[in-house]
Amino acid sequence: MIKGGFMMKKRIFALAVVLTCLSILASTTLAYFTDIGTARNVITSGGIGIQVIEQQLVGGTLQPWPETPVSVMPGTAVSKIASAKNLEQPAWIRMNYTVTVTAADGTTASSTVTPVNGVITLELKQESVASVTIAPVIG
Repeated sequence: MIKGGFMMKKRIFALAVVLTCLSILASTTLAYFTDIGTARNVITSGGIGIQVIEQQLVGGTLQPWPETPVSVMPGTAVSKIASAKNLEQPAWIRMNYTVTVTAADGTTASSTVTPVNGVITLELKQESVASVTIAPVIG
């Protein structure tokens, strides 16, 4: 009789384990199909005010870049420092520049532009140059 009672306990225990597994499976399946998730993404747009500040280094001090063209002779070094100031909301600002060299006869002169660590070195290939334009471009 002891042996029969032990077998009955094993069967009841096995049945309890199976029922527990089935109830866990049913509850997780129900939870999976009835779960509601809500995501709220907020995208705001605002004004971006960017001011380009052009300066030159003269005698160790920064001065505003002159409105009139700067005369450049061969062998002359001219400083031009362009920076951008954000006037509105925080934003990433990317600046680039374009360099245009105009010869005395009005044609585009050949030149070599070498940017190193934010400093532009411009080597002119002609003796007669009418103007050099270095324009900062934002974007």
